[in-house]
Amino acid sequence: MLDINEGGRDTGYFDGDRLQFYFKTTDVTGEIQLPIEIDMAMTGETLHWI
Repeated sequence: MLDINEGGRDTGYFDGDRLQFYFKTTDVTGEIQLPIEIDMAMTGETLHWI
């Protein structure tokens, strides 16, 4: 996880946010879908749901 000085994120993630995920030599755009009971997720947070 990068801190803000290294270009990291300091705001939360919300349902429907579109992000770029990096996997070795490729990058993929994806959309976050949070469970209905979770409004926001923070960087580094682990979420558990069924």
